[in-house]
Amino acid sequence: ARPPRVLLAAILLLAAAGDSAGEEPADDKTVRPSFETLNGIRDDEFSWSAFAEFVNILKGLTRTEADRLADPEASFANLTARPAAFRGKFARAEGVLKMVEPFDPSTEAAGLPPMWRGVIYHNARKEFYYFYALECPPAYRFGQDLVACTGLFYHLESCEDPMMKGRRVPVLVARDFQVLSGG
Repeated sequence: ARPPRVLLAAILLLAAAGDSAGEEPADDKTVRPSFETLNGIRDDEFSWSAFAEFVNILKGLTRTEADRLADPEASFANLTARPAAFRGKFARAEGVLKMVEPFDPSTEAAGLPPMWRGVIYHNARKEFYYFYALECPPAYRFGQDLVACTGLFYHLESCEDPMMKGRRVPVLVARDFQVLSGG
């Protein structure tokens, strides 16, 4: 009777240890920006020191870890209604890639790596997300592929797109974005 209990205990321990062998699971407390940083972020204002802290957190995470840390309550509606409650938490955006371009933040803050910035649009829900990503997937079809981006919610920014009629949209700082399927 003992071997099955030992085996069950070993399976439970391995499951609790993380989803990749030899990989330490990310702890939510180690992947959150500091309290001082979060308090210093304002909607429609850009803080390069806060942005750099977000980027440095993401450098140490895999996409799997970021996806696991995504807060299921961090919806577009909640991010736009209560941004302070979700600032610095992981959120996930899905939609069609409306724009993506290289971005060099080192012109504003020394030490930051070249990145990508873009816009994801979910047509059915009429939701826009802006994102900054450390990596770009090797292949995607602009305006056709369904993509997802899981990143730290930074702040809200005013959107100039006529479809959004002056509303503010969430900005995510992410490790990367991924192609989910063809549109």
